[in-house]
Amino acid sequence: MRVLWVTNVPVREASALMGLPEGASGGWLTACHEILASSEQFRLLVTFPGAERWASGWRGRGLLGEYASFPRASATASPMTEASLSELMQAWRPDLVHIHGTEYAHSLIACRVAT
Repeated sequence: MRVLWVTNVPVREASALMGLPEGASGGWLTACHEILASSEQFRLLVTFPGAERWASGWRGRGLLGEYASFPRASATASPMTEASLSELMQAWRPDLVHIHGTEYAHSLIACRVAT
């Protein structure tokens, strides 16, 4: 099953691939990611708002999955974020989209794109 996660922060492996320090939050997310990634039933693409230097997007592949950033949304109408998430979803063709952190603008945009 192809699973696409929309998260608020990169998981541990994505941070390491980007050369970022591991964040102080999101430990539960990394733990869930590692459990799902260890199953041969799932292929994961974990997406998250990009840091400044990857504002236009970043993609990477590690031992536990694939990762992609998208432009950070400052409002619920953000054409760049919507276009990036739409492109990621069309390219990945997930069987399941799981949106974490529904309090953020990019989560609402992801809901619209996924439906």
